[in-house]
Amino acid sequence: MDKVRFVKQKPQIRSRPAARIWRAIALLLALGLPLRLFAGQDQSGAAPAPPDIGALMARGDYDALDKVYADALLQHPQDYRLTYNRALANYFGGHLEKARDILLTVAPSDRGANEYQSLLATVQIQLGDFKAALEPAQEAVRLDSSNAENWLRLGALYLRLKRGQHALDTYQTAREKFPNRPEFLIGKGVVEEMLARLPEAIAVYREVTTRFPLNEPGYCFLGQIQVKSVLPDEVRTTARALLRVNSQSAYGEYLLAQADWITPGKGQQSRPHVVRALELNPRLAEAALLAGKVELQAGEPAKAIEYLKQAVQVEPQLEDGYFLLAKAYRQSGDKKHAEIELATFRNLREAEDKENHLLSNFLASGGPRP
Repeated sequence: MDKVRFVKQKPQIRSRPAARIWRAIALLLALGLPLRLFAGQDQSGAAPAPPDIGALMARGDYDALDKVYADALLQHPQDYRLTYNRALANYFGGHLEKARDILLTVAPSDRGANEYQSLLATVQIQLGDFKAALEPAQEAVRLDSSNAENWLRLGALYLRLKRGQHALDTYQTAREKFPNRPEFLIGKGVVEEMLARLPEAIAVYREVTTRFPLNEPGYCFLGQIQVKSVLPDEVRTTARALLRVNSQSAYGEYLLAQADWITPGKGQQSRPHVVRALELNPRLAEAALLAGKVELQAGEPAKAIEYLKQAVQVEPQLEDGYFLLAKAYRQSGDKKHAEIELATFRNLREAEDKENHLLSNFLASGGPRP
């Protein structure tokens, strides 16, 4: 396999890309999570008949499911299916540490199943322990190389762990195995972003939208990097294409707002689009952040504060949100809250500076090898 090599010189990283890149990687990780692992009624003869497992699943009563399987395990403590399903119920219920601990009680001789390794990797990812997630993610690929989600998870983990060449190799292999899955091509584009090679990333994302014209994430990735490259006309074209695919796309409206925002003299014209984006998806942090910028430009700090608080509530690591909140509070005469938000911004910026230092070293060297 031909390997794409990273540049040897330190690349020119533009406008602190770390937060954007990690959100992109988080999306790729989410695309690789297992959503249909629950095996239903166990076939070992150990699973209890009442209450109905399907009914509990249907109404999302995962705590009740946990109790059902815990009670059954008292009678059959070595039953793998019961243990796995109890861990899965806790994963669905949001009890991630408990799910991990339950999975780790499975005997080593019973861990040779794809669903076990996939769930363990997924739980570790959700807990933010990416190093611990890597081994089960690799094992899941080895156990079931025909499962595209296993490859997605592994590629995104390599990105998150800054193993760039490993990620590229994984995506290239997976693209050959699954030519109809756009996520692997998107992953290649994310690597180009990490290398600060924006024209190359644009070309990759444009290929995604050409080859997979109904794939919404492709337009989102393409539009956002066009915003970063200050290409308002191209952003509008991408946004309109996305809205043709999905007329209710909040991200499509957000991109139209961004196109106006980065066009000289048209900043205030972005307001109706960004308001529409937030109507369609109140949790779109990027839109709330842009709405705050629009109101600050219009001399409306009180309105800006409401939007910016919404943005950081959805995305607590969104450092620009805190910086703009400090500016808005200062404009409104509230120096106390301005200093609080500025301190939060500085703490996040310091952490990002360290991340960017690591990222720069990674980009220059091609990433650590095992």
